[in-house]
Amino acid sequence: MAVFGSDLEILPEKIYENFYHLTRNNIILKYMFYKRNSIQLPNAVSSDDSERVVVFVLTDALRPDHLHINGYSRQTTPNMEKNNFLSFKEMYACETVTTRSVPCLLTDMRRRDERYKFLDEYSVFNVFKAAGYYTSFISAQTAITTADYGQQIIAGDADYVFFNNDYSIRYDKELLKYFDNVMAHDSKNKLIVMQLNGSHWDYNTRFNHDEALWKPLCGNFALDCPAEHLTNSYDNTIVETDKLLNSIVEKLKDKNAIIFFSSDHGQSLGEGGLRLHSHGRLHIKEVGVVPFAVWFSDKAKTYTNLDIVSNNLNKIITHDSIFHSMIGCANIKTDVLDDSLNICSSRLISVPNEYKNYKAKPVQ
Repeated sequence: MAVFGSDLEILPEKIYENFYHLTRNNIILKYMFYKRNSIQLPNAVSSDDSERVVVFVLTDALRPDHLHINGYSRQTTPNMEKNNFLSFKEMYACETVTTRSVPCLLTDMRRRDERYKFLDEYSVFNVFKAAGYYTSFISAQTAITTADYGQQIIAGDADYVFFNNDYSIRYDKELLKYFDNVMAHDSKNKLIVMQLNGSHWDYNTRFNHDEALWKPLCGNFALDCPAEHLTNSYDNTIVETDKLLNSIVEKLKDKNAIIFFSSDHGQSLGEGGLRLHSHGRLHIKEVGVVPFAVWFSDKAKTYTNLDIVSNNLNKIITHDSIFHSMIGCANIKTDVLDDSLNICSSRLISVPNEYKNYKAKPVQ
C-alpha cells in the first residue's frame, strides 16, 4: 500500500473522469444525429441531362506554398501541372483542426459561424442527393471519436460512407478500390468525397521510403528532428497526393467530370519554432491558408465557361466557396446556391487579404 497508495487514490478519479467524458460524448453524438435527421432535402435539380461525376479530394494538413504549381521550388506537383489543374491564389481555412474544419467546408456553414452551426446547414450531400446524384464519402481516416464529431455527422448525409476504422487502409492510394466501387454504381450522376491522410503527421507513414525524392527524412518525433529533414518528409507526402490525383484523372478523363482539390488546414514546419497544427491558429498563415484547385475533363469543359474560372484564379476565397462551387460548377439549380462564393460564376467576390502584412517567422 505504501508503494501503490497514490495510484490507488487516483484510479477511481480516472474511472469517473473517463466515464463522464464517454457518457457526455455519446449524448452529444446522439443529439447531433437527431439534429441532422430533422433536415429536409432542399429543392435542387440538374440543369442538363448529361451524365456527370463530381469528385472532391480533401487532403489533410497541406499548405499551398509547398506546391510547385503555386511556385514552390521543388517539383511536388508534376501531375497536377500535366493535367492542367487550375490553382487558386489563396483559400482561407474554416479552422486549423480537422474535426472543426471538415463539417464547415462540406456544408453551407460560414467560416466565422459558431462551431456547431453546421448542424443546421445543408451539406453537399443533401444538395447533390436532391439533384439526383448518388453520394459517397470515403475516408482513409477513422471516424474521429471526440466531442466534435463533425465529420462523422456530415458524412452520414451521404448514401455510402466508408471510414478506415479497421485500419485496413495504409496508404491513401488504397482508397481507389472504394472509388471504383462507387463508380460501378448504376446511378447516372455521382458525387464522391475522398478524405485523405495526405500530409498529416506522421509524414513518413504516407509514402514508400525507397521512392522518397528528398532525404534525409525526419527520423524522430516532429518536434525533435532538424527542420530540413522535417520538410523533406513533408514534401514527399505531397508527391504521393499528386500521384493519387493523377490516378483519379485517368479514371475520369473520358467522362463528364470535375475534380475539386483542397485541404482542411495547413501546417507549421518550424516557423517561429512552431510545428504541426492545433486549434486557434488561423492567424498563422502557414496553418490558416490551404490550396484549392480544380480540374475539368474535356466533356466537362463544354458545360463550363473556363474563361470565368480562369479570371477568378487571383481572387482570394475561403472554405465557404467549396460548397457553392461544387454546386455551381455542376450546373445544379437551387436556391441554396450563392454565386458570390461560386468559382464558376463571374459574380465571385474576393475576400479581404487577412495576411497582407504577414511576415513569416524564421524556421527553427
